[in-house]
Amino acid sequence: MTEAESPDTRERGFPASKRRFLIASFPAPISLLFPVLLFWLLFQPAPSEGAGTFTAFEKTFSRGEGEPILVESEFTVIDPEASYLLKISSNGLKDAPNEKVGASEILLNGVQIVGSSRFSQRETSFKKPITLKEKNILQVKLKGRPGGEMTLRIEGTDRITPQLSILAPKTRLLINDPRPTFILKYEDATAGVDRKSLRAVLNGKDIASLFELGETEGTYTPDRLPDDAYTFVASIADFAENRAEARATFQLDATPPETRLLPSDPPGGSDWYPASRLEASDPEGGAGLTELRYRIDSHPEVVIRPDADLLFSERRTLSAPLPQEGKFDLLYYAIDRAGNQEAVQQRTVQIDGTPPQIKAHLSPPPNEFGWHRTDVTVSFEATDLLSGLASTTPPMPITAEGENQPAQGIAVDRAGNETRIAASIWIDKTPPILSLDSVPEEAALATKAVPLTFSFSDSLSQVRPDRLTVVLNRVDLSPVFRPQEGQATKTFAMADREYLLIASIEDRAGNKTELTRRFTIDTLPPELTVAAAEGDRPIKATAARLIGKAVDATTSVRSLRVNEIEIPLQTGGEFTAPFPLLNEGLNSLKIEAVDEAGNVAVKEINLVRDTVGPEFSEMAPAPGSFSRQPTVTLSGRVRDLATGVVSLQINGAAIPFAPEQGDRFSVEVPLPVEGENPIEIMAVDETGHQTVYPRFSVVRDTAPPVVEVVQPVPGSSVASSPSVVTGKILDAGPITAFSLNGRPVALQGNRFSAEIPLQTGENTLRFSATDAAGNNTEAHRTILLDPTLPEMKITSPREGQLIASKTVDLVGRVADPTSSISWVMINGIRIVPTVTGDFATVFPLNVEGENRFDFMASDLAGNHVSASLTVIRDTVPPDLSLVHPAGGRYTDEPTLPLTGTASDRGGSAVSVRVDDVSVPLKEGRFKTIVALKEGENTLQLTATDAAGNVKTLSRKVILDTRPPKITIDAPPAGAPISTSVIILSGTVTDAGPLRSVTLDGNPVPVKEGAFTFPVVLSPGANTLVLSATDIAGNTGTVRWEVTLSEP
Repeated sequence: MTEAESPDTRERGFPASKRRFLIASFPAPISLLFPVLLFWLLFQPAPSEGAGTFTAFEKTFSRGEGEPILVESEFTVIDPEASYLLKISSNGLKDAPNEKVGASEILLNGVQIVGSSRFSQRETSFKKPITLKEKNILQVKLKGRPGGEMTLRIEGTDRITPQLSILAPKTRLLINDPRPTFILKYEDATAGVDRKSLRAVLNGKDIASLFELGETEGTYTPDRLPDDAYTFVASIADFAENRAEARATFQLDATPPETRLLPSDPPGGSDWYPASRLEASDPEGGAGLTELRYRIDSHPEVVIRPDADLLFSERRTLSAPLPQEGKFDLLYYAIDRAGNQEAVQQRTVQIDGTPPQIKAHLSPPPNEFGWHRTDVTVSFEATDLLSGLASTTPPMPITAEGENQPAQGIAVDRAGNETRIAASIWIDKTPPILSLDSVPEEAALATKAVPLTFSFSDSLSQVRPDRLTVVLNRVDLSPVFRPQEGQATKTFAMADREYLLIASIEDRAGNKTELTRRFTIDTLPPELTVAAAEGDRPIKATAARLIGKAVDATTSVRSLRVNEIEIPLQTGGEFTAPFPLLNEGLNSLKIEAVDEAGNVAVKEINLVRDTVGPEFSEMAPAPGSFSRQPTVTLSGRVRDLATGVVSLQINGAAIPFAPEQGDRFSVEVPLPVEGENPIEIMAVDETGHQTVYPRFSVVRDTAPPVVEVVQPVPGSSVASSPSVVTGKILDAGPITAFSLNGRPVALQGNRFSAEIPLQTGENTLRFSATDAAGNNTEAHRTILLDPTLPEMKITSPREGQLIASKTVDLVGRVADPTSSISWVMINGIRIVPTVTGDFATVFPLNVEGENRFDFMASDLAGNHVSASLTVIRDTVPPDLSLVHPAGGRYTDEPTLPLTGTASDRGGSAVSVRVDDVSVPLKEGRFKTIVALKEGENTLQLTATDAAGNVKTLSRKVILDTRPPKITIDAPPAGAPISTSVIILSGTVTDAGPLRSVTLDGNPVPVKEGAFTFPVVLSPGANTLVLSATDIAGNTGTVRWEVTLSEP
C-alpha cells in the first residue's frame, strides 16, 4: 500500500477565479421581534485578525502505509504578484494526537521550501513567506509513523475593500411609492466579491436574503411599506474579508392627513359644545403637514400653516380654534408635504361657553372651633341661564374623620361647561390619648416620692389642656398641675398603702378620655432565713439541700434566687430545695428574696464539697521520654481541692511526702532494662479517695544513631553549586539534632535533604546526629565541584556555506580543562573523538537548501556545551529565462533591448552574462542592450549561482535593415492598354519573410515570392502604388503608371 490522500482530505480553498462567481444564498431573517439585536449581529466590525487575507489553497495531507511518497496538488491564483504566506500545522496521529509529524518535505514548483529538519515535537506549526505563479504545483512527502496528518494553508494579502454603492433609492429622498426598488452595485478587482457575504438591513430588519444578486448588481422590490423614515444599510466583502459599507436614508409618506373636530361629540349627547377647535394630524412616519383649510358660513377660507422654524418631524399637527359662542356651518380639510389631500368635511356647530353657578350648604353646622364630632351632610344648589342644567352633584354625606376634607360639588350645563365648588369639612370622632407612664397599672413602688407624669395628644382637633382633671383617693389634684406641650407632671410624697387615681381630658371637637390607675407603695424589704440540711460538715455529694423562709409585711415575695437561680416558694413563704455545688472544695451561695416593689433581702453561706481524689500536675519526665542513664528523676505536684493528700506510691513503693511542706515531690526511679521501663503512681486523700496517674514508660537508649548518605555517592563529581545532599538516619528513638557542615538540617521523618554550597575542587561533607537520649554520631563524605563547560570549536565548514555536494565533512575539536569528555553527539548520533578531542566525520546533506547540524558534548561532571551549524546544499543550476526578444525574431534596429529573469531556487546570489559581458541583476530581473550585425545573430546568456552551478541559454535574432524588392513583370511599363481590366504580375524578394503586400492599400496575395492580381483601370492616366513590408518592418514601394486608351 502506498501513501495517498486519506478519505477525509479537506480542500476548503477555492481558486480566486472560481470564487468570484459564487452565488450568495442566505437564510430567512432570524426574527422580526429582535431587529436591534439582528442589526448588531450583522454589522458589528469584522475581527482584525485575518482581515485583508484570502485562502488561495488549503489541504490536509495524511501519511499512508508503506514508504513515503510525494503527493502532488495543483492550484491557480489570479494575482501572482500579491504577497503569500504558507501556514503549516502538524495535527498529530489519529491514534496518538499528542505525537506530531516529526519530519516532511514540501516542494513548491519544484523547489524545496521546507525540509525535514524544520519539524520537531515541540514546534508543530509555523509560517513561511512564499512566491507563487499563476499555475502552481505543491508536492508533500510525509515521514514518520503512518496515520500522521499535516494541514497546509496558503493565504494571500488583499487589503483593498470592494466598491459598493446604492443606486436606488437615493439618500435624503421623500417618496410616496410604497413599493420602492432597492438597487445595489458592487465590484472588486483583486480577490473578487463574495456575494454570500451581503448584509442588508432596512430599519433594523435583515433583508439580505430577499435580494436577487447578479454579477455586479443586486435588486429587491418589497411588499407595501408603511409610512416611515427609513435607513437602509448594506455591506459586502471580498474573498479576502475586506468589507465595504453604504447607506441611504429616505422617507415614505403615502397616507393623506386627517382633520377632526374636537371634542368629537357634544357632551351628554346634546347638540352644544362648550368650545371647539379643528385639529389636523399626519400619521406617524409621515412627512408632516403643509396646510389646514377651513371656512365658517360664507366667510373667506382660512389657511393655517406650520411654523417655518419647525423641523419636518415636528409638523405632525395643526390646530385652529373656533368662535366661543354661536351657531354656524363649517367646511374643512388638510394637505401634507407629499401632496396628499383628505376629503372635504362639513359640520353644523353650536357653542355655549358660559358655565353655571353653584352654592354649598353643611348640616349640622360646626362648633366654635370649626369641628364636628358626628357625620356631616353637604348639599349643593345650582342655576344656568343659557343652555340649561344637565346635572348637579346630589347631597353628599361625610362620615370619615379628617381635617379640611373637601366636599366637591359640580354643576354641568348641556354644553358640557361645569362649575366646581369645594366645602371644607373637619370631623374628629376619636377621643384624645391620655397616659400615665410613671405609674404602671397595679404597680408596687419601692419609693415614697412618686411622680405623676401625664402625656396627652390628639391627632386631629388637638387636646384642650384646660380640661385636664386628676383625682387621687377622692382628692382633686387638678389645680396643682400646669400642662405644657402635651405633658403635665407633679411629684407627691406618699405613705406605704394602696392608691386609686382617676384622670380625664377633652379635645377641641368635644371628645373626652378618662384614665383609672391602681398602685401600692412598699419601701421595706422581706424577712429572710436560710440554712443547709448538712450543717457545717463537708458534703460528699454534688448538691446540698437548702431550708428557709421569706415573707413581706406590705406586699408579697415575688421571687427567691440562689446564685441567680430561681427557687420555688411554698405557702407561707417557706422553701426547701436541692442546690448544685459546682466546684470541688469551697462553694459560696448568695440567697436573695425580692418583694413586689423590688425590695431585696440578701443572705450568704459557704459550703465545702469533697467528691474526688487528689490531682496530679506538672509531671516530669513526659511519657515516652528517652534517657541513656540508669535512673530518671520523677517530679511533679499532687493536691486535693477539698481536704489533703495523706500518701504517695511509685511502682507500689511508698515515697516520703509531707503535705505541710507543699504539694511538690521529686524522686529517683531506676531504669533497669534497655528499652521501655513502665512507671505507675498513686495518691490517697484524707477521705480515702484514690487517684492513679495514667501509666507511662521511659525509654533507656544507649546506642548512637546511624547516618546513611544516599547522595552524593563516594567520589562523585557535580557541575554546579549548591548541591543536593540526601540520606536517612537510623535510631531506636527520635533524632533531636542533625547538622551538615555545622548547619542544622530539618528531618522529614528519618530522612534528610539539603542544599550545600560547594567550592571548586574537592569538598568534605561532615554529618553530625544526636538522638533523644543524647547519643551522638559523626560521618564524612567527599565530593568534587567542576563548574567549567567543555570547549567546542567547529573548524569546517563555516556557517551558511554553500555546498555543491550531497555530503559534507564536519571537522572540529572538543576539550575540557578540568575533567575529561564523556561523549560527543551530532544530530543525536554519538561520534568518538580522538584522545586529543579532535573529530572529523562525513554527514549526508539530505535536502536541497538548508541543512542543520546540532553539536553537543558533555564532560564527566555533566557540563554540557552545544553548538549548531547550518550549511546550504545547492546542486541545482539557477533559473534563467529571456522575456524579450522571442527566438528567431526579425528587427530593423541595429541595437536590441534584452530583458529577462534569473533566480536561484536555493536563494543564493546569481550573476548573469550576455555574450560574456556581465549584466546587472536587480530583484531577479535584468535588462541590457546589445548591438546586432546584419543577418543572423546568436545571443549567448549564462547564469551562475554562488555555488558555481551554471545555466546557459541561446537566442537567435535576425537584423534586416533592407526593404523588400518589387519587380512588375507584366504588363510591361509603357505598354498601350486598351482594356479596363488587366492582370498585374511580378515578384517580391527579401532576406526574410514578408509581413504584407498591398496595391493602393488593398492586400495582394503573394505565393513563393510571386503575385498575380487583377486591376480595374479608369480611362486616361492611372497611377498604381505597390508596397511590400517585411517582418522586420522595412517597406519597399513601386509607383507604376499606365494609360487606358479611350474606346
